[in-house]
Amino acid sequence: MFTRSLIAVAAAALFVQGAPGRAATPPSGLHWIVSQSSVWRLRQGMPANDVDELFDNPNTYVIINASRKGDPLPHAEHVAFYRDEKLMAADLAAGRLAGVDGVLYDDESYNEPGNTTPEDQKANPLPYVQDAARLLHTAHKLFLYTIGPSVGPRGSFWNTTLASVSPYPDVIDFQTQGAEGTPRFAAQVAHYSQIYRRNGGHLLLVGLAVAPRGQYKSTQDIRSAYDAGLANNPPVDGFWLNIAVKSASCTGCATAADVTPGVQFLESILK
Repeated sequence: MFTRSLIAVAAAALFVQGAPGRAATPPSGLHWIVSQSSVWRLRQGMPANDVDELFDNPNTYVIINASRKGDPLPHAEHVAFYRDEKLMAADLAAGRLAGVDGVLYDDESYNEPGNTTPEDQKANPLPYVQDAARLLHTAHKLFLYTIGPSVGPRGSFWNTTLASVSPYPDVIDFQTQGAEGTPRFAAQVAHYSQIYRRNGGHLLLVGLAVAPRGQYKSTQDIRSAYDAGLANNPPVDGFWLNIAVKSASCTGCATAADVTPGVQFLESILK
């Protein structure tokens, strides 16, 4: 856990060293994935300085939202979001990713019209993960990959699929959201971690959601999952904090943007 006082000390030291305007990396070393939309929502419920202490640094991968004006996290790494690796590759080749630091490729069973991973990529993820890594690394961009146990041939995920894709992403996030507040969360993290680390994985993140599948979690549920991730051996490298709201591309998300559980959770880890 990191504290507000430790962050203040680290930030002050950085400014003294002559780097005005640059955010300090959290002393905890934790990495975060968070969307621009989530950041704007959090800023409505907690002081902007607290949001910056947590996320405005190079350990955060912020999913850009082209429809929003301004950049709430100028010192973070900015990533574009894709569920289709072929579309990502086409955009990269066309120069449409020149302004981002990397790509988050979300390979999962989530199914919404025009916003889902194609069946061939879900059924056989390895060549697409390899291609994404090759293209993005050649372009000197980060490759973030998120995966759930429905990916790959049926029944193969834990035995072969996860091990096969593990060497390629710079950052991998596992879809543990929905298990917050239950013993399943720690069990899933332990299982993912064992296989991923053994097969050459890099940064390991796990998902936390304020309202997975549209059902709100309590502050205690989210905090218990956070603590379980850090208590894992080895601890996770960070978290994807998801605060999604119902939309045409997420019909199963919460109907209202109640960020209270997320705000209370974040304030608890800043104390």
